[in-house]
Amino acid sequence: MRGVGGRPRSADIEMRNDRILAVAEAMIIEHGYAATTMEGIARVARVSKKTLYARWADKTGILGAVVERLSQRLLGTRLPKADTLPVADGLMRRAMTILHVACHPTAVRLIIITFREGNNLPELHRLVMASVQHLYVQPLIDYFSSRVGQDLRGDLDPVWAADTFLKMLTVDTIIAAANGQIPPVDEEKLAEHARKVCDLFLSGARP
Repeated sequence: MRGVGGRPRSADIEMRNDRILAVAEAMIIEHGYAATTMEGIARVARVSKKTLYARWADKTGILGAVVERLSQRLLGTRLPKADTLPVADGLMRRAMTILHVACHPTAVRLIIITFREGNNLPELHRLVMASVQHLYVQPLIDYFSSRVGQDLRGDLDPVWAADTFLKMLTVDTIIAAANGQIPPVDEEKLAEHARKVCDLFLSGARP
């Protein structure tokens, strides 16, 4: 559809850009960043190179947009900062949310791209870490801060606690995803893993 003067409408441009990013995402995951070219993206997305370069200056710009697009899909799963549940239940609730996200295809794509390209593209690593910080680390810091001196030891560092808990919970999933070995989600196994991590963490964090 065209707007006034025959120009594409903003909604059409947005749909086109989303289609381009979907193509770029699939090509980067399948072929790697180095083997993916602007020309290849334009060909598969059925747009001109002029259109592509008018929106993104180079391949790095498209990669950043792909990561941002993937991250946006996960924004709805941001952890709550605080609640009134007993700490064991509140932590379990957060653990299950994190594990469900870590096993989600969108998160797996982010992990694959980051592991493959992160060393050569520091900006990519920064973008992904900023998303993790916003979605999970900071809410965990806020949660632990609200519990220190009550359900948790008074000398517990909330920043250290958030980082440690997240690593304990997700390290196996991240390694598996990086190797393309994420199995179908098994709720019982996820819950068992979450419970073990929560119990172990709380054994050292409680007064």
